Amino acid sequence: MLVKHKSIDGMTLGYLGSLNDLSLIVVIGRSNYKKSSESLDALVKALHASGHSVCWFENRQTQTAKLLEDKFERLWGSRVSKFCKHNFLIGNLLRKTIKIFVLLAHPTRWGYFLTVFKNSNQRIANDLRKFLRHFPARRIYLFSHSAGGIVSSLAEAEDSVTKLVCFGYPFKHPDQDEEPSRTAHLKKMIKPFLIIQGDQDEYGSAQDSKRYKLSSSISVVPIQADHGYDNLSVSEYQKCLELLGKFLTLP
Repeated sequence: MLVKHKSIDGMTLGYLGSLNDLSLIVVIGRSNYKKSSESLDALVKALHASGHSVCWFENRQTQTAKLLEDKFERLWGSRVSKFCKHNFLIGNLLRKTIKIFVLLAHPTRWGYFLTVFKNSNQRIANDLRKFLRHFPARRIYLFSHSAGGIVSSLAEAEDSVTKLVCFGYPFKHPDQDEEPSRTAHLKKMIKPFLIIQGDQDEYGSAQDSKRYKLSSSISVVPIQADHGYDNLSVSEYQKCLELLGKFLTLP
């Protein structure tokens, strides 16, 4: 299954199917792009095989981070990267310094410097809403994982967004106190939002979600999984596929 690529508003997106379809699944992943789930990737491809067009949203911050990492890894035939891996303290400082100089050579990416000072999820949600306006689709389904669920739910008001799905909504960071910015807006949601939550998810199980005020438009369904939602058993994978198929086809 060949993923095609297209540049939109200075960002490169991958997609399957046609970006001109009247309905479109938009995938929003975790905040850490280096973490992915083969099981969720398989579910997305299965949805495409059933007739849905799909595209992947990567915010400008993630694409810039990938650019910097790629440039760094290739520097002097990877010799610098290998040196940094074997000399942790000085290597970490050298890595950051080199990436700053690489970034300075790309003026259109300088906004990356400011991301540390802004509400990341809200800013990315604003970027997502602008991104969605490039498509003619009348029905857009947001398919998210982890922090992508926060971003998606903050972009719910966009007219073309019809339904939302999240695997592993991060209700609470396991090492931090409650953060209202993660959950306060969930009580006001209007559009159907399916949350598939692992019973071993360290960011909150389906049972834990009952501590929060959730809109009646939100459904939380438990499965056997941790926050990675990877290597799902055959039965849990099939359960997820059936849940998604039913949810996306309901009026």
